[in-house]
Amino acid sequence: APAPADQAPWYRDLSVHPRKIWFMVILISGISFAGYVLGKVLGAGRGLILTGVVGGLVSSTAVSLSYAQKSRTSPEHSRQLAIGILLANAIMPVRLLVVVGVIAPLLLGPLALPLLAMSGVAAAASLVLYLRERAQPRQEQAVPLKNPFELGPALQFGFLFGAVLFAAEVAQGFFGDAGLYAVAVVTGLTDVDAIGLAVANMVADGSQATSVGAITIALAATTNTLVKGGFVVTAGSARLRKITLLSFGIMAAAAAGGIALIWSGQA
Repeated sequence: APAPADQAPWYRDLSVHPRKIWFMVILISGISFAGYVLGKVLGAGRGLILTGVVGGLVSSTAVSLSYAQKSRTSPEHSRQLAIGILLANAIMPVRLLVVVGVIAPLLLGPLALPLLAMSGVAAAASLVLYLRERAQPRQEQAVPLKNPFELGPALQFGFLFGAVLFAAEVAQGFFGDAGLYAVAVVTGLTDVDAIGLAVANMVADGSQATSVGAITIALAATTNTLVKGGFVVTAGSARLRKITLLSFGIMAAAAAGGIALIWSGQA
């Protein structure tokens, strides 16, 4: 039988399907459009922040890259974009904790430490930036917003997502049964939900120890956070890098500390 339209025979066993990549292209365009609409209604700065919050519920990765790219064309909004990025990354660990906890409640205890530590750092940093933003006098000049769909950056993200996902799948196949930790680091390059749900089901079925499952999911989340920090470095403005890189570093360090405590059995 012929292969479905979104699945060519040569990657039948891989999840790098055009449908998934196209979904990310639509997603990033939707984030840009939401920012455009909210910017018109609330003012450009506030719209960017609120879009970061909403977008973080769907994909903090998409928000991070979209906003990093936007900071290049609108560097004067780097602080608002930084707040949106940090808020999106504050929401991601909480969302992951909730999703995983629904399937395997036993993971909530050990996972709470690294994930909530990451979330707390990002939330605190975004709050500090927001208070500084409010303390500064607002400029009444409207920032000209170009094509709200920004298809160029959206397509770039689609290609990047597909390439990294393909590399992650190949690397996962190479590691084989070497361990869930290696798989977590590889899959965390592009996604935390897939590995999170898979491991949660293993813990729920009793086929994997709770502590091992918690470390695996936390490793994926930490890797994903470092990747988003890389987006800021490679795609963001100099000001955005200056504002956010320290926060990303502290988030990763906080997660690593939580993982170490789980590893030692103290969590």
